[in-house]
Amino acid sequence: MKRFIRDHVRYIDSIQCAAARVVEAVRERARNNPASKNNTKGEYDSFHIRRGDFQYTVTRFDAPKIYEMSKSKLHEGETIYIATDERDKSFFDPLKKHYDIVFLDDFHDALGHVNTNYYGMIDQLIASRGRTFFGCWFSTFTGYINRLRVRVLSTMRLWFHGCF
Repeated sequence: MKRFIRDHVRYIDSIQCAAARVVEAVRERARNNPASKNNTKGEYDSFHIRRGDFQYTVTRFDAPKIYEMSKSKLHEGETIYIATDERDKSFFDPLKKHYDIVFLDDFHDALGHVNTNYYGMIDQLIASRGRTFFGCWFSTFTGYINRLRVRVLSTMRLWFHGCF
């Protein structure tokens, strides 16, 4: 039964289509990013940074720590998509000094009139398409992103460094 669910249950078309539109918009931004030399595919990297009511508080890091832990796997100036529940985007200012950071909020036009209750699922699909992914070890949200990546993008790189 678990295998059946894993292999055959997926998000509804409106979620899939909205995510595909945003992924294309992020890829277009990455293609046009001057720091991304020869990025004709529009590859971007992604994070899931959990900041809300996550019960594992010992795994919460500030943005400078996140940068230090991830910088060896990323390229300066490139586009990074961040799936997060952090409302105060100034939290990410230390990362913005080094990368072209984007969030779901930056792509309202591409989302269209999709139900706002679907935003978390759309976030997962977009983050799963990143070339390199950093996530929260204890998070089920990150866990589903990983399952999407393994199933669809088995050649992509995956990194866990605590909970971002």
